[in-house]
Amino acid sequence: MLNDLGNLYLDAGRLADAEATLRRSLAITRARNGEAHLNVAGTIGNLATVLEHEGRYAEAEKLYQQALQTYERIFGPNHATTAIGLNNLANVYSAQGRNEAAAGLQERVLAIYEKAFGPESPDVGRALNNLANSYAEMGRAAPALDLYRRSLAVMERKFGEGSGPTALAAGSLGQALADAGRTDEARPYLVRCLDIDERMLGGKHPQLIKDLRSLALLDLKTGNLADARSRLDRALPIARDRLGPRHHDTIAALINLADVDRREGKWQDALARLQLAATALNAQQNVQFIRFPEIDPWLIDAIWRVSDGQPDSAAKDEAFGAAQRAHETSAGAALSQMAARFGAGNDAIAGLVRRQQDLKASLETLDKRVTSELGQADGKRKDTLIASLRAQTAQTQKSLDDVSAQLDRSFPAYAELSSPQPLSIAQTQGLLKPDEALVAFIVLGDKSYAFAVTREASALRQIALGSREISDRVAHLRQGLTDPEAGRSSFDLDASLELYNGLFNPIGADIAGKPKLLIVPAAALTSLPFHVLVTKKPDAASADRYRKVAWLLNERAITVLPSVPSLRALRSFAKDSRAQKPFIGFGDPVLQRSSGDKRPGRNVQPYQNYYDGSAVDLERLRTGLPALPETAGELQAVARALGASPQDDVKLGAAATVTSVNQLPLDQYRVVDFATHGLVAGEVNGLSEPALVLTLPDRPTSDDDGLLTASRIAKLKLDADWAVLSACNTAAGDRPGAEGLSGLARAFFYAGARALLVSHWPVDSDAAVRLTTVAFSELTAHPGIGRAEALRRSMKALIADSSSPRNADPAVWAPFVLVGEGG
Repeated sequence: MLNDLGNLYLDAGRLADAEATLRRSLAITRARNGEAHLNVAGTIGNLATVLEHEGRYAEAEKLYQQALQTYERIFGPNHATTAIGLNNLANVYSAQGRNEAAAGLQERVLAIYEKAFGPESPDVGRALNNLANSYAEMGRAAPALDLYRRSLAVMERKFGEGSGPTALAAGSLGQALADAGRTDEARPYLVRCLDIDERMLGGKHPQLIKDLRSLALLDLKTGNLADARSRLDRALPIARDRLGPRHHDTIAALINLADVDRREGKWQDALARLQLAATALNAQQNVQFIRFPEIDPWLIDAIWRVSDGQPDSAAKDEAFGAAQRAHETSAGAALSQMAARFGAGNDAIAGLVRRQQDLKASLETLDKRVTSELGQADGKRKDTLIASLRAQTAQTQKSLDDVSAQLDRSFPAYAELSSPQPLSIAQTQGLLKPDEALVAFIVLGDKSYAFAVTREASALRQIALGSREISDRVAHLRQGLTDPEAGRSSFDLDASLELYNGLFNPIGADIAGKPKLLIVPAAALTSLPFHVLVTKKPDAASADRYRKVAWLLNERAITVLPSVPSLRALRSFAKDSRAQKPFIGFGDPVLQRSSGDKRPGRNVQPYQNYYDGSAVDLERLRTGLPALPETAGELQAVARALGASPQDDVKLGAAATVTSVNQLPLDQYRVVDFATHGLVAGEVNGLSEPALVLTLPDRPTSDDDGLLTASRIAKLKLDADWAVLSACNTAAGDRPGAEGLSGLARAFFYAGARALLVSHWPVDSDAAVRLTTVAFSELTAHPGIGRAEALRRSMKALIADSSSPRNADPAVWAPFVLVGEGG
């Protein structure tokens, strides 16, 4: 009875009552039946559903996993009851944005229901709808629409048009059509969904929040602001009353209403709502749903508008905090994790911190593997493997709990270090040196903003370029940069000057006299090496125009930061390397089975050519990737420049393997250098992570297939002042549109590198040798100049070398950027 009452409270939107009642039910059921009973599993699943509605996804996921394992033990993997457990787990994955994992389970659920009940059952109708939701979130719009239509047809044939069970399918189809821009087709379905839910559930049920918001967003798309406001004014009180001020749906309604205010020019109202939403979000220490990406840029915009471009110090600090939340990246998080280890104070605690971080990563990996196996089609599922993985998960979770308890006792500051809060402007100023300026960009749809912070002052400035303009201009500039072998100069100097003026003229006075720039880029700017911007009108008629151009490089040494808090991570907690050896390098990997093919160059075929589905095709790598004999000389020259042994500290050919990287004590080296091909995730469907290509073994194993993937890099233990990734596209993200400094960079930061020298496009090999060796030589001769200045000097030296006109072409000298600590 308590179980049924708890479910009724859930249906009525009384979530606190539902949770309390179901916990009572679970305690009684466990006491009577033990842990592995069907009734216990059912009650656990019901309680998890309540937690899911409350946005407590991590707690819900654990309970769903428990329930699923009981269903599998009792009914087997292909029973309809087991499908309920799979479906619940998929739903909580969807809520966390893990749509590929959800889709795999949902495909399995659909197959079980179709076999058990036939294609016309309502269970199949609901399964079709759930799978369509995941497809839609993954960008697979056409198959999603087909599934939504099938779902609605099944439910209408079973229950009749306009009946209660058809509301979900109608609303989902309407939302999909709205997302596709087919607003006229979408509206009747969304209206029907709202009408049904209102009739069935009453006028105050939490389900109406989603229905009203969907219609309001459609109104916003069509410019009907009055109706949008009216619907949202209904939705917000329901959300506040039934779900509370910190619930996802309450925050969403606030942000939507702020959007209406923005469009109507009611900036004071917009600011007040955005501040409420931001406060509710920021108060949640463990935010388990995806942060609304628009809230922080809109908050900055509203602060600017309300203050007429002159925010006082408190408003500026608020905007600066919002800018940092907008910039939160996985590379920045990796830096924070590294800093947490170095900030632990002693080696024993630092070892515990690393152990905890590695265990968390292992749990994520195990979870993905279990989910993948659960989604396998009938006959392909490996039950013994699933049981083994679950046993490993349980043991890993126990180890994690033990380590976390030790850390709580020994290092209570760890939580703050590993999840840093935004810095105030004053804190940031205290971390900057007198000759530095920090510039953080925030990109919006029709305009952008820049923060400029120096030791003495700070400013928030508006930039007249929006996201589309910046993206188009960066793409245009990169077209003239990414083909160093073309033998022609195609970089658009005038376009570079225009972009420089657009980005830097508004902050020119704020950063005057500061020769070192620390830049936190955003959006498309993450794929731009800023030193190729032109600061003065170029002489287009000059035959030697590239050598005479006023590059930003001539005036400033530039460091890229993944986030503003990473500055504190690097300067307050990341201790100097204690490594005793200066350098180790890996390059000139063996790619072909015979040594006859030594085609130089690092330009590779399109990445998808090297994959068979989601798996790397090693034979295609052998035949498609050119050999890199020139990297041997590159690494040996760097070794000599740093006082290392070119024979002992440079691993070439058969010695440049994944196995040797894993076995060598890399934490003994201050500089770790990889000069090889890079394969970047996202350009190949199914490739989950980027990789560096090392020697391809004749007999690949699970431990060494020749690819040093990001996950393998993250398991390394480094104590490096910097890592050099002299490879193709090593600064690129994990997928198209991803944060530009993730991928390999994130993995190296996590492993323990304080700064990275990474390339934005395939590197000219001769230039790579010159740029890296001169940078290291400059730093050795003048230790106080810092890495960014050393890189600047090496680029200037290459430009000035008139032995070849190509030396001055930015496609040749500009691919490298310094990320992390440039001082």
